[in-house]
Amino acid sequence: MEFSAIDEGAFKSFLKAMADVILEIDSEDIIQEISWSNPDLLGRMLQKGDSLQNALHPDDLPLFTLLKRKLNKQRKIGPAPFRIVKENQKEIAVNLYGTSHRKDGVIYYQLMLRPYAGDLVLPSLSQRPASRPDRQFTTDHFNSLSKRVSDYADGLNISEGQALLKLAGFFDEDQPPLNERILKLSKLLIEAATDRDDPRKVDVSSEIKAVENKPDIQQSFDNALKTNTNFLRIDSITGDDGLSEEEAVKAAVFSLQQASRGGKSNSLTGVSGDYEKRLQKAKMQLRAFKTIVTQEYFDIALQPIVHIETGKLHHYEALCRFDHRVYDGSPYFFMCFAEEMGVIHEFDLAMTLKVIHLIKRLKRIGYNISVAVNISGKSIQSSIFLRHFFRILEDCDDIRKNLSFELTESSQIDDLETTNKILSRIREFGHIVCLDDFGAGAAGLQYLRALKVDVVKIDGVYIRKGIEEEENRSFLRSMADLCTKLNITTVGECVEDEKQKQFLQDIGVTYAQGWLYGKPVSVSEALENY
Repeated sequence: MEFSAIDEGAFKSFLKAMADVILEIDSEDIIQEISWSNPDLLGRMLQKGDSLQNALHPDDLPLFTLLKRKLNKQRKIGPAPFRIVKENQKEIAVNLYGTSHRKDGVIYYQLMLRPYAGDLVLPSLSQRPASRPDRQFTTDHFNSLSKRVSDYADGLNISEGQALLKLAGFFDEDQPPLNERILKLSKLLIEAATDRDDPRKVDVSSEIKAVENKPDIQQSFDNALKTNTNFLRIDSITGDDGLSEEEAVKAAVFSLQQASRGGKSNSLTGVSGDYEKRLQKAKMQLRAFKTIVTQEYFDIALQPIVHIETGKLHHYEALCRFDHRVYDGSPYFFMCFAEEMGVIHEFDLAMTLKVIHLIKRLKRIGYNISVAVNISGKSIQSSIFLRHFFRILEDCDDIRKNLSFELTESSQIDDLETTNKILSRIREFGHIVCLDDFGAGAAGLQYLRALKVDVVKIDGVYIRKGIEEEENRSFLRSMADLCTKLNITTVGECVEDEKQKQFLQDIGVTYAQGWLYGKPVSVSEALENY
């Protein structure tokens, strides 16, 4: 096998790496030469004259384009992890080393492939399988109901066990003895619901044993499960639709809230027809959400944030773009849905993992960029999110300065003191924390006083108002001055023209983001001139 001319140092690097596959491609990715020391790595799926793109994972093609751009400027890169799709559609990970040279004015790339021991696939968030609880009123069933109360009682503004169980259809007005027993159980149910970690701490076994063999009580319970207007009923919200019981309950809560906003009664019996339609739509949207998150049907788009005075790039904000086969709507409405449904923390985790993975892989091929990831105010209050999130950060020692976080939807935060402790922990890890969509007024100042952050991003609405009204202009100037005194960096959002840019510069804002500097684009486009 004869390769095109290659410098001696690069060739020795190839040998030293003990590559399993060595190949040479031209600028169009067509293989000119190929040799294996380990045929099992690719299974000889590639031959001379084939396109290397046929073997690369489609999601890695933009990254491979960036690698070649770097090789045009520097002679050697690697190891860089890439995914290969074999003939049997099995994905494998390889470390890729590369060098480049010119022959007759044409660029050629010599590449080496070795097995990669890491994981290049975004880990799927664990999903609990859909379940159909037994209809019998057992201890497990009781615990399941208490879990549901814990999840949605606040949303329904229900605080008494009797009210909740009556809405659920468990009461029979004509049977006082039956109601007395059910009421006692309902009180225990509420007590169990207050202990979210372990509802079984409440001893319900004796009460359940007293009612589980009573035909009249069992029939009442069974009827409650069957009724079409019963929000708690099992049959209507669970089944073989890809949703777990917990997820189905969230969809039901969301649907009830939507129906209430639409002018319907807040009682469960007042939303029967409209509620069912909303429920089916919500379940369909939730299934799409799960598919997007667990199967990575979304891509990262980068929007630049620049220094106003120098015009130099400082970092990027990571935004999401969805696969239109799964979701063809607005990213904004997608996020609103996830917020209201109570699943935004799942997407925030997936996005964080994907951005971290991107930063690390880009760094391997010579792109040392900094990226900010959005975290919802609701996510930051989720114990599930925080547990996984901080585990992820433990593996980010090599990119602390490259990874920052923007706290969005801060209006959703109920406990500012606890949130501040969480943000402080993120900062202790070495990551910059930004308060997004910062506004003029008492609420903004309250968050600024309560939350210790490194950066605030001024909402574009207030920037436009600042230009139009002198009062707002003075307020924003004072706010920018306050941030400077507190050693907090300021960023202006939604900057679309020179007038807005000049306004921000005049009031002392340091950085700007908006269409004047660049729209959100793919990673490959964003780094085209990097």
